[in-house]
Amino acid sequence: PDLSKWTDRVLLYQMVVHLADIANPSRPFHLARAWAERVIQEFCLQGDKEASIGLPVTPFCNRATINMPKAQQGFIQVFLRPTL
Repeated sequence: PDLSKWTDRVLLYQMVVHLADIANPSRPFHLARAWAERVIQEFCLQGDKEASIGLPVTPFCNRATINMPKAQQGFIQVFLRPTL
C-alpha cells in the first residue's frame, strides 16, 4: 500500500512498534534471548526506580522475583498469542 496516503499515521506507527515488540519470540534463540535479557534489564531498572521513590514495584519489574523464562511465556500468552 501507499503509506503516504494513510490518514492515520499514529495508527501506522503504533502498528510498527507493536510488530517490533512481538517479533522477538520468532527470532533465532540466541538473538531472542539477548533481546529478552535487555528488556528484562530495562524492566528491573524501572522497578528499582519505583522502589527508590516509594512506589509499589510493577509486576515483571522486580529484580528479586523476576523469572525470565516465565516472563517470556507471559509475554507470549498475553501479547503475542492474541494477535495470531
